This record gives sequence, C-alpha cells and structure tokens, in this order.
Amino acid sequence: MPGSICCADDGTYAPSGASTTGCSSDCSACDGQGSCVPQPSGLPCGGGAGTCDGAGACDVPTCGDGGNTIEPGEDCDGTALGGQTCASQGYDGGTLACQANCTFDTSSCYQESIVPSRGLGSWTPAFVPDVDCTCSAANPDCRTLYQGRVTSIVGNTAHMEFRKMDGSPPSATVSYWVVVGDLEPTCLDLDAYVQRSTGSWSSASSTLAVDVGIWPSLAAFEADPCGTTKDLFVITGGGNGYQNVRLWYQDEAVRFTKVCS
Repeated sequence: MPGSICCADDGTYAPSGASTTGCSSDCSACDGQGSCVPQPSGLPCGGGAGTCDGAGACDVPTCGDGGNTIEPGEDCDGTALGGQTCASQGYDGGTLACQANCTFDTSSCYQESIVPSRGLGSWTPAFVPDVDCTCSAANPDCRTLYQGRVTSIVGNTAHMEFRKMDGSPPSATVSYWVVVGDLEPTCLDLDAYVQRSTGSWSSASSTLAVDVGIWPSLAAFEADPCGTTKDLFVITGGGNGYQNVRLWYQDEAVRFTKVCS
C-alpha cells in the first residue's frame, strides 16, 4: 500500500507508523531498533523531534506547556531551569529566568567589577601639606602629607602607590599602614581605621608600592550589594623616634566602588 513501510507475516501491509505484530521492517517513528515494538517512553524519536510516548508515537516538545518540564530542544521551561544559574552561564551574579521560547533569560544577570574613584594611574588631588601643627579637634587636617593612586586591579587586589606631596622620600625608614576609613580622613582617627596592609617604607624610595586587598576577602566582596564603596589611604610613622607611630597620612582616600553591569 502506498506509504506503507512495514509488511506483516501474512503479506498484508500496515500503514506507515503503525505498530503491527510480525512486521519485518521499521514501522514506527519511535521504533529506533528496526522492529515494530514501540520503544519505551522518553527515548529520542527515530527521525524527528521529541521523545517516544511508549505507544509508537512521538511527544513533540511544547514550550510553555505549563508542565515546567524541560524537553529535548529546550534550555528551560517556565520555572524549570535544569539547575542552571547566572554563574553557570558565565556571569558573576543575578537571577536567571526562562523566556517564552524556552531559552534562558540572562537580562537580570550581571558582571561585577571594582572601579576606583579617579581612574587607574591618576593621583588623588594636589594640596598644600599642613606639617607644622598639632593634631586637635580645631585642626583635624594636621599632618596631611601624601597622595595615592591605583595602577591596576586584579580580582579584589589593588596595586596602589603613594608619595609625598613634594615628591621626596621619607626622611627615615618608617612603618606604613594602608587602611580603610573615610574619604577625607582626619588626624583624630588614625589609630581607629581598619588595617589592610602594613610594612616598612624605605627612606631610599620616593614612592611606596603596595598590593592591598580592597575588601577583607573575595567572598566579602561578592556578598556586598552593588554600589558598596571602600575608601583606602596610607598612614605612616615619622622620624625622630616616631617611626612606628601613626602620624602622617593621605589627604584624600581612594574610593573603590563595586559596580554591577
């Protein structure tokens, strides 16, 4: 019979796609093994989209059928995402969703970055150092001496550089502390700021270069919401027996902002 591809043992023809006892050739779209026995449900159809229904026919995927079941050819369906997230799609965070055509919707996913306030390589503003003074509530800007800048950021680590406003090296090798504090720090709080890095600044070097963690850890950075800021600046000791005393500091901190795009 026209359209028949399966012949029964008694010589009669079965319609194409039928499942007839004794067929000698493929007669079912879901008969992937060359017999006429319908294949179990869930197996791929022999020549088309979908999966076998167990009765010799194909269940063709229906996107958005309300079953929230991901079928062959679909990335997702409704709220079913197959365990995928923004992170598995190559993003840093956000909420993965499913579009009406059963492909992933990444519009609410984002990439994270850390952006310094003045751009890479730019020093904080110039100022007139206030070096001949006594720190007090009436003169909280006393002993401002340094500028700072960022030359690179890798992950949560910034490569920072610091220098005296006049460009000269320290008069003696002094201790330094890179700390988190206020954008415009004051001499009254030098001992209270949270330390990120510490070491010695040689009197032979006019510029101090430090690799410093901006957030306490990468996990802490990832946990903070977009738009969170951290202000980092340097404090140093002084000469004449004060090398290990927090005394001189940066006039304006470098602000780092967590940006999500």
